[in-house]
Amino acid sequence: MGLGAHDPLTSGPPTFAIWRAPDAPDDARELAEVLRGTGEARVHLADTFQAWLDLEADVFVLRGGNDPRCQRWFDASVTGEALDLVRRRRVLGIGREGGAVLGALGLPVYAHTAHFTGRYTSATQHQSAGVPVGVVGPLLRTHVPRVPHGPHRTPDHEELVAAVFLPPWSFEARVVEPLLRWEEAPLYAPAVHRNQHAWLGIGHPVAAWSVGYAAWVREVAGRLAREPIQPLLLPRPELAAPGTHRFDLAACASLDQPSSKHFYLAAESAVRVRAALSGPGSGGLVLFFGSGGYGLECAREDREASESLAFEQLLLPRMLAANPARLWEIHATNFGDLPLRDVRLTIDVDPKPTLKLPGGEVVPLNGPVTDEDQLARLVDAYLASGPELRPDIAALLAEAAGVATCYLRRVVRNLADPKLWMAHQELFEDVKNRRHQPRAPFPREPT
Repeated sequence: MGLGAHDPLTSGPPTFAIWRAPDAPDDARELAEVLRGTGEARVHLADTFQAWLDLEADVFVLRGGNDPRCQRWFDASVTGEALDLVRRRRVLGIGREGGAVLGALGLPVYAHTAHFTGRYTSATQHQSAGVPVGVVGPLLRTHVPRVPHGPHRTPDHEELVAAVFLPPWSFEARVVEPLLRWEEAPLYAPAVHRNQHAWLGIGHPVAAWSVGYAAWVREVAGRLAREPIQPLLLPRPELAAPGTHRFDLAACASLDQPSSKHFYLAAESAVRVRAALSGPGSGGLVLFFGSGGYGLECAREDREASESLAFEQLLLPRMLAANPARLWEIHATNFGDLPLRDVRLTIDVDPKPTLKLPGGEVVPLNGPVTDEDQLARLVDAYLASGPELRPDIAALLAEAAGVATCYLRRVVRNLADPKLWMAHQELFEDVKNRRHQPRAPFPREPT
């Protein structure tokens, strides 16, 4: 069912609550005027994220912008309790910060977005079935005003617009529905929704919005106010089996045939994942691996000619618990202009991975390091290793979380040799950056 395509559940004008993220355009009052229109809608402006969560409203609007550093705010401010509140409310997320919050609920509006220059401005409105019902037209004015984005404004991203890669044949198309698609790149949707949650990828100042787009945003917000609140249960993808998978890939930008193939893995304990991809053609084939973009390690291999692509990735328990999707993706994508036949992907999963250190010691990877002797041996091994082993050793040390970082901090402080100090400091930063906080898994539809 399309957004708001049912009898209103509320009587009287809707109520909106707006909070502007720190690096978003400073135009909350202008946005309030857009939502209010000529009607009697009531709009509340919140000074802080917490105050926004504490308000009562029909629709909660998170006004984000285009600043790519929004992840800093998200990591510092958004708790599991806050996400539980957002999950149970009608939320209109705008820009990167809006995408980060809704993406943390499992909607593909942060990890699966691409960013376009301002020339991609004309969009087509879609019904829930994906049938065009009319052109909204230009979303931005011909001249985009240079409105500062706060004290950390950087001009290189201010004209970018975000859109979800949402071909009809993708798994993501089962998770969200497009509200708009680009006319010039119809596989991408700059506005999507699922039930009571909607996201708009236009993070520009309201002053840059076209009159037609502003009216469309007001209409979407009004429809969202009438959307019944439902449990956010995500669909389950089919899990891939180890072995060799053979498939065809359509040319890039194909609307009706898949130009990429996704394979999903799940793990409860440490595993080592290996994948190798081969296929015909001279280039354009890309192999991805990751957590769906939830801030965790990933790999990307691009083929320059006809060679095979391969990666190897170690997944440790803390990384697994920090991935709310509890799924890992391998996908092969054809960015070439010609279709590829008989592409082959071989997946191997080692359920009992070990790490062989330079001195010959073999370390099992299904449990964290617990004592300083082990820490010392791993630190020495890191310093003696080349770049091929260092990521795995740093990841293993990160499993010890506070134990490892406290130990390394003490080592760094006691080193007199400047070269050794720098080497240990590099390891300390590497371990600190790999620490992952556990996150609750996304609720999914029953099997």
